Amino acid sequence: MSQLDRKEYEALLEPMQVELANAARWLQHSGRRLVVLFEGRDTAGKGGAINAIHEHINPRQCRVVALPKPTEREAMLKATHSEHAPWTLVDFNDQKLGRLTLLRDLLDQLPETRVDAPAIALPPLPGRLAKERHGVLKPIAGFPP
Repeated sequence: MSQLDRKEYEALLEPMQVELANAARWLQHSGRRLVVLFEGRDTAGKGGAINAIHEHINPRQCRVVALPKPTEREAMLKATHSEHAPWTLVDFNDQKLGRLTLLRDLLDQLPETRVDAPAIALPPLPGRLAKERHGVLKPIAGFPP
């Protein structure tokens, strides 16, 4: 399979990022939390995948924490993989395709998350807009230079 060019990748990524933003709104609305844990070697594509997930989500809702390298006793795939918290293995030889695969898998595991954004009603302005005036600021009297 040939590698995706940038335009193809962004065209495939955009609808998934909209779904991620909807999922974030649903999580906030329902009071639930979601933990996504990445484990892999250096240059395995973790950073790009993490960026793709949190790029269009409010930073107050999405936190990224870098954990230290796991010990032999801790990242044991067979022991920690469960139906409730499954591990997903993704081939990142093609970084863009790996990110898209990971995002699609993550979104497919979430329930329907559509929560409409609240409508914002702005009152009309009381009159015509005034022109802004800018001038040179004078220094504060008695303030040391």
